[in-house]
Amino acid sequence: MDYKEKIFNLLGVNNGIITGKQVEQEKIPRTYIKILIDEGRILRIERGVYSSLEAWEDEMYILQYKHKRGIFSHITALYIHQMTDKTPEKFDMTFPFGYNAKYDKSVIKARRCIENIYSIGIETGKTLFGRIIKVYDIERTICDVLKANCDIQIVNDAIKRYLSSESRNISKLIDYGIKLKVENKLNEYLRILL
Repeated sequence: MDYKEKIFNLLGVNNGIITGKQVEQEKIPRTYIKILIDEGRILRIERGVYSSLEAWEDEMYILQYKHKRGIFSHITALYIHQMTDKTPEKFDMTFPFGYNAKYDKSVIKARRCIENIYSIGIETGKTLFGRIIKVYDIERTICDVLKANCDIQIVNDAIKRYLSSESRNISKLIDYGIKLKVENKLNEYLRILL
C-alpha cells in the first residue's frame, strides 16, 4: 500500500477528517498531503487539519471537529432535533467560560456559560450527513431559547412540537427551567399550551 492509499484509509477511519499529526504517527511524509491537495483529492480545512471531499460538505461536523468543546445549541439545536423548520443563519454553539475558541463570527454565533451550566443536557445528535456531533437535548434547548429571547414564533412552534412529542419529559424540562433560571417563562408557556 502506498502513502496516498494510507492517507485515504486514515480518512475512512476518521469520518473523512485527519490531522497532520495523525499522518506523522502513521509514518507518512507530510509531502503526500500537499500532493493530494494539489491533485484536488483532499482539502485543507485549516493549518494541520484536512478532509476528504465528501466530509467537507458536512459543515456541522467540521465545526464540531475544530471546536471540540463547542455544543450545538439554541436555534441550531432546535433544527437538529427537528423542532423547527427554520434553517439557522449561523450555527449556535455554546462554550464554557474560559475556553479560548477562535471561530469565524460569520459562521458561528458563540455563547458562553459557566461550567456547571455548560454540562447540563449534553447528548449526541447527527448531522444531515449522519455524522455524530454534540448537541444539547431538547429540554435544555427549549430553556436556552426562552432565556435568549429568540423569535417568539420559533419558540412557540418548538414548544408545541415538543409537547406533542412522545419523548417529552416535562419533569426534566421543569428541572432544567429552574437550573437555567427560566422557570417563570416556562411556566407561562406550559400553562397556555398544556
